[in-house]
Amino acid sequence: MGETWYENKMEEHAIKKAFEYKTFYQEKQRKPSRVLEGKTKENKENATEEQKYEHRLATWFCCIKKAKTHPDNTSNALYPSVEMILIELLGEAWYENDNLEENSVKHALEYRIFYQDKQRKPSYILQGKTKKEQATKDQHYENKLAVWFNRMIASKTRKSTNKLYPSVEKILIDLLGETWYKSNKLEKFEENAMKYALEYKKFYQEHKRKPSQILQTKEKKENATDEQKYEHRLGDWFSKMKRAKKGKSNSTLYASVDNILIDTVGSNWFI
Repeated sequence: MGETWYENKMEEHAIKKAFEYKTFYQEKQRKPSRVLEGKTKENKENATEEQKYEHRLATWFCCIKKAKTHPDNTSNALYPSVEMILIELLGEAWYENDNLEENSVKHALEYRIFYQDKQRKPSYILQGKTKKEQATKDQHYENKLAVWFNRMIASKTRKSTNKLYPSVEKILIDLLGETWYKSNKLEKFEENAMKYALEYKKFYQEHKRKPSQILQTKEKKENATDEQKYEHRLGDWFSKMKRAKKGKSNSTLYASVDNILIDTVGSNWFI
């Protein structure tokens, strides 16, 4: 076998990986993605064999790109036989980063982490210049994810300047199902309720008290400031949520809203 028999075995293994990558690409019409990146240890352990396989292929490709672009900073070897397969599949510039796709995949993975942590979709919580100026870092981040997701929906359902990559749609399908881009009325109602809940939370944290229904007479309503009207609306909304929790209202108390109120006021928020 000669002194380089071990190199041949390593090259054979690399060629096998390259052909597996090629098969995946041709069947799915997209590059494999590191779909388990950002997932918790428990989620990784519960991942399907298909997800684990795709993640391994994506990781392998990343290592091979590094061997091409930074050969002195990696222990991975790029064999000419392997590079030939990748050139035939992806072109001469196969190793160049597709920054737009990688950035979009990054957003998709961040969206998934948010959804799994909060058990809800990110919401447009920064409506208006004043809110944006006063918003927390977390609120800006959530709003950014909601904006990104809406752009992906636009790319899927109508003409848009934003591209929906197959690798990104795969993540969204795994997370939300085949109809991830379709919103229904129930979702709109929940999003609106969550918007109120987040505004209530912000008021409570800033003023160290609950909003009050301070406009009980016609005269007060007519002479009220915008700030007073806003507080009254929040107080009125909270009163409806308390009645809904006790089963005394036709208003719907969503689990996502209940969780926000528990985090803000405590488990006995409705008492």
